[in-house]
This record gives sequence, C-alpha cells and structure tokens, in this order.
Amino acid sequence: MKYDIFISYRREGGSEFARSVKAALERKKYSVFLDFDELKDGKFDQRILDAIAEAPVFVFILSPHSLDRCVNEGDWVRKEIEYAHSLGKQIIPVNKDGDFEGLPAGLPEPLRTIFSTNQYSDIMVGQLFSDSVNKMIKDRIHPVIHRFRWLKMAFAAAVILAAVITLIFAHDSKIKDALVQYDSLLCHADSLLVQEDSLASASQYILEAEEIAEAWQSSRHFEEFGGRAETLKMKLEYKRDSFFVVNKNHVDFYMSRYREEGGKENKQEALKYIDKALSLKNDYDLSTMRRILK
Repeated sequence: MKYDIFISYRREGGSEFARSVKAALERKKYSVFLDFDELKDGKFDQRILDAIAEAPVFVFILSPHSLDRCVNEGDWVRKEIEYAHSLGKQIIPVNKDGDFEGLPAGLPEPLRTIFSTNQYSDIMVGQLFSDSVNKMIKDRIHPVIHRFRWLKMAFAAAVILAAVITLIFAHDSKIKDALVQYDSLLCHADSLLVQEDSLASASQYILEAEEIAEAWQSSRHFEEFGGRAETLKMKLEYKRDSFFVVNKNHVDFYMSRYREEGGKENKQEALKYIDKALSLKNDYDLSTMRRILK
C-alpha cells in the first residue's frame, strides 16, 4: 500500500491527537500512515522507513516536550524527522492549540533548522478542528499531493503503455529489446530519485534511455517510446529543486551564524552546503559567496 501522508508523533501527549488528525485526513480520501495503527507484527524499523519514503508529506505533531528527547542521537522520533528531511519530503509541523512551547535547548542544529524553516500549521481542537485541518490541506498538503499524484499517474500510464506496446510488437526482437532496456533504465532512474546523492545517476539513466529512443527516431517504431523519459525528467527537476532549496536553507542558516559569531565550523558548514547546492543547480549568488569564503 502506498501512502500520501506519514504522521510522526511522540506517544506521550501526542497519540490521541495524531489519531484524530489521521481520521480527518482519511475523510478527505488521503492514505495516511500512523505507526500505532499500522504496525502489528513488530517489524518496526524498516516498515517505518519504507512508509516515510513512500509518502510525499511528513506531518509531525508538536505536542509539549515532543522534541526533548531528540537531543539523543538514537531517538527514533529524531531518526524519522531526519530521514524525511534527507528525502526532501514536505515537512509540516502541527501545533495543537498553540500548546507547543518552543524548541528545547540543546536540540541539534539540523533539527533546529528543519523546524525553523518549515512553517507550522495550527490545528485547533473542538469546533475549529475541521476548519483548521481543511486549511492545512488546502495550503500545505493538496498542492504537494496533487503534483506527486500527477507525476506518478503519468509515469504509471507510460509504463503500462510501454508494456502493451511491447506485447504488440513482440515479433520484432530488436524493438522489443530496445523497449525493455528503455523501460529498465527509466525504472532504475525513478528508484534513485529519493536520495539527493543519487540524482546524478538517475540523470545518467534518463540520458541513456533518451539515446535509445533517438536511435529509433527515423523508424516507424519511434512513437512507441512515448514521452516517458520527458515525464521522468520533470520529476527529476522537481526533486533537484526540492533538494536545492533544502541545502540553500542550510547555507542561509550557517552564513547567518558565521556573520554573527564567526567561527571556522560555521564557515565550513556553509561551504559544505554551498557545494551540495551547486552540485544540484548553478546559482550566481552561491558561487560568488563560495569564492568569498574560500
């Protein structure tokens, strides 16, 4: 089963509210993963990670003291948040009735940055509950899910079309082999789009697929390749833009600290994230900043 939304929460003080949010989202026809409901057989770690990877939206319930234990490196809630962030998920911190008392002292800087750069959604209990959930859906969830579903449906339709075409032209071994190789390259590319450091490999697979299609350009079989590579390129650019924004936010954070406090560590962190951002997209301001820092 594929999920639209993953809900993360601290059991102490957050479980009942998380269930309410899940129910409200499911009434709007979203597929929601909440580990308290979904995990029954003790297979905790990997199924949690798989669900986070599947869902384009990651909701975190900001109950009182929910982030206190995140100062510990082995804390599972911390791992969930960091993993979602590493995959470029849309992170939505949810503040119930404004009860959240702010980020705790000692919270690691990566997590502090995550919660400082992602807008909170305030959800009220009682009569305003449905209205505030609907506002979160309209402003924060629907745009992401709509875009994700469109890309997913377009790619799935293209894969089905490729399978049908392959069967129809099974008598022609050359075109069949070319289509199978084309499909395989695109499937490999799609599987790599969840990790920032795999985007270059995904781009190479897409390029190789395009070269296969171009080799048949003058053939009557050319149209059988469809626009699947172009569809996946759109998804690749979306993921590249998402990861670029994440890294640029880190740059802004460490540059702000460097201007205020100085320090070799802040400078090195800023340079690290500048290099990561520039590996995804050329940016004049970041390039200039890098030359100045170097």
